[in-house]
Amino acid sequence: MERTLPTRIAELERRRSQIEAEIGSIKARNNDQERRRDTRRKILVGAGVIVLANESTGFRAWLLASLKPKTASRDWALVEEALSGPKEQE
Repeated sequence: MERTLPTRIAELERRRSQIEAEIGSIKARNNDQERRRDTRRKILVGAGVIVLANESTGFRAWLLASLKPKTASRDWALVEEALSGPKEQE
C-alpha cells in the first residue's frame, strides 16, 4: 500500500518532533551536568582559599580587601565568617 504525500509528511513531522524533543532532553542533561561540575569546582577552590586564608594573616587581609568591593553588603558577614578561622568547639 502506497502512502500519500500528506501521510508521509505527517510521519516525518512526527519523527522530527520526537528528535527535537530528544535533542532538548540531551541538551538539558548536559547543561545540568556542566552546572554541577562548575559548582563543585567553585566549592573545591573556595575551600582551598579558606584554608590558606586561615593559615596566613597576610593572605587573609589581602583577600578581604580584594573581596570587599566585589561582595554585596548582604553577603559580607558570610565572607568574614568564612575567613575568621577555625571555630572552637564548646
